[in-house]
Amino acid sequence: EVSFNPSFDDNHFNVEYNMEKGRTDLNTSTMFEAKDLPLYPSAIDINATLVGETETSFDENGKTRNLYVLSYEGDGIAFTVTQEIITPYTALEIIKMSGQLIEYGGEVGVFSNNYLVYQKNGIEYKIYSKTLSAQRMLEIVSAMEVVAMK
Repeated sequence: EVSFNPSFDDNHFNVEYNMEKGRTDLNTSTMFEAKDLPLYPSAIDINATLVGETETSFDENGKTRNLYVLSYEGDGIAFTVTQEIITPYTALEIIKMSGQLIEYGGEVGVFSNNYLVYQKNGIEYKIYSKTLSAQRMLEIVSAMEVVAMK
């Protein structure tokens, strides 16, 4: 059935209202916090062992950034993953990046020069490897989860 006289909420076509609502909806409980880091690729078999784990803090433009670095090695593979909490945007921000878009299971990353950049749930991941394909890198970072270490 087609309605030729539909009714819409007053804000239905209000771009500013809808953009603000979209940003608010993104800042829900699916967003990770600093206390949740580091995350580990536990939801996937990576055939590698964690050989190094570092947390480092540094100042950039008057803001303290915390970066987690995880290094893995296995039979013929090696890779490093960095993780950092990102600040939600208060306005639309366009960041120009060069590289190849890689898609896996509805997730998208940008691949360039043996590293992949990927953002999800308030975390920016960068994975570096000379032995992994871009597709495999995206599979690994999209499988990162909170893990209770013994």
